[in-house]
Amino acid sequence: MSGSTELYFDILLGEGSDQVNITEIIERYRGGVTKIDRGLGGAKTNTTSTGTDRYGTQHAYQKLGAKTIKIDFLIFADTNQRARFRREMTGALDFPNGTRHLRFEDEPNGYYDVISEGQFSFSESLKEEQATGTISFTVPDGLWHSDTGIVASSDGPQTEYAKFTKDNEAKCIYVDINNPSNTEAYPIITIRNKTNIGWIGIVNQNGVMELGSTQATETGTPRYLDGRGSEILLQIKKGDFGPTGWGMLKEGRHQFGGRPVLGATPTQRSQIVNRLVVKEMRHKHNPSSSFGSADYVTNGVHYPGGDEPGIGGDKWGEAIGYIDIPADRDGVKGGTDFRVDFNAKFHALQLGQTGVIRVGVLSDRNEVIAEYEIVKNDRAGNSMHCAFMVDEMGNEKWYEMRNFHANNGEYEPANRSFNTRTGDVWFMKEGSKLTFMLDGHLYGYTNEKVKTMRFSKIVIQMGHLYGVSEVEVMAIESLSFTKLNTRRYANVDNKYKPNSIVTIDNWNGEVWISPDGTSEKGYISQSEVVKGSNWVVLPKGKSKLQFSFSSWMKGELPEINIDFNEQYLQ
Repeated sequence: MSGSTELYFDILLGEGSDQVNITEIIERYRGGVTKIDRGLGGAKTNTTSTGTDRYGTQHAYQKLGAKTIKIDFLIFADTNQRARFRREMTGALDFPNGTRHLRFEDEPNGYYDVISEGQFSFSESLKEEQATGTISFTVPDGLWHSDTGIVASSDGPQTEYAKFTKDNEAKCIYVDINNPSNTEAYPIITIRNKTNIGWIGIVNQNGVMELGSTQATETGTPRYLDGRGSEILLQIKKGDFGPTGWGMLKEGRHQFGGRPVLGATPTQRSQIVNRLVVKEMRHKHNPSSSFGSADYVTNGVHYPGGDEPGIGGDKWGEAIGYIDIPADRDGVKGGTDFRVDFNAKFHALQLGQTGVIRVGVLSDRNEVIAEYEIVKNDRAGNSMHCAFMVDEMGNEKWYEMRNFHANNGEYEPANRSFNTRTGDVWFMKEGSKLTFMLDGHLYGYTNEKVKTMRFSKIVIQMGHLYGVSEVEVMAIESLSFTKLNTRRYANVDNKYKPNSIVTIDNWNGEVWISPDGTSEKGYISQSEVVKGSNWVVLPKGKSKLQFSFSSWMKGELPEINIDFNEQYLQ
């Protein structure tokens, strides 16, 4: 005891340098602890059901809740001293970021995990220099925890708490375990693998836990990837004119759905107007105006130029090309979800130049699933815009239109996306959701009519208004197409390889994997837990555990460590 009377009783809050002795604080003000109410266990809540019986109810289960600990104290102090006490004790009880250990002198080898609860009472006498008060703590788990940990290992000596039996033929380890607590324990189980394993099963009287897959083989685990994978089907880099680059671009006709030619009729869409060219092009311009100078090379797909008569109401002359989207690695052509990334250069070097770039994805019915348009139809000034479109079964639906100048980023509203230093944009479809990126911003829309459309081609169009010079810098330098949310089987490497460590924290409900065993935990991997699994709970007293592993495993069984602390309802 810290004092000579029953008023003094050590009560410690926290650990290490943060630990405070509540009794010592009280003692400094000529006081002591007068009463401690630790209760008997936590609150019990019973759940019942009517069942099938005629009379009464049937017990379903009982929930053990939090418990409350109250500490009464008495101090003898004047007004100023009582004010200092309030500040000191309030500071000691302020720990908002989690639980702290609470220890009592009569149980020095264990603790309660507590939180400070409510506003503690403090009643001051006006006639005498004394005050009484009550401090309340809540114990969320309702348990007292022993400092003594029980650690048992399948590769270590047998103890009174755990006896291990290995069955190499059955690929099993059996454990007779003894939990000396008066309630259940939630162990930390560590599995140190010595060979390749794809599945781990743990069974006791309270349920079954499974990790990995029963379908795992020595070479890996076949898994059905649905909605999680992606695969790049096209990746054309700047200057790649080979057969797997821009050499894949084919001559297009204007029958590709939507509105492939501005102002064109369906009949006119069947006409070949121009052919896109793939080359390196140098742009050199030194005007005296605010456009600034230009001297650089674009390397990719260009409009052929010239003054073609064009077709359609506004007499747009256009060239068109397309690329067939290849099958994925499993030989499946098409899909519903995709992302298109491309780098475009588009800016005028003189006022009044006109031009258009369109990059779209066509369905297997030649409908425009989604299209990204960059266009300048200002015949006198330098205004341009970007717009996004879908075909909706032959009816165009236009979304956002963002306006800016067709410059090289010199003045506002500036062309920040398609100048000499930039050019990377993308658009994407996932189900009915469409997303377009422009100038670092995302524009999202929903269209149920495109949800099930399957992609087949990428179409590229370029052009300008007849009788007006074309935008001088107009090119697509790179292009990639990614299939999203792939649906296929894949062989996933088993994670339980030699030297790997699997840690199952049943108290916190976490699974950790250290692939090479260099750390005890590694990374958290909740996805390893098979749906329907139960966390391992050790009943009080004696019970049995069974560890099972892949039937095909070869070599030595893993080392199993079981670590738990005694904990008591009291």
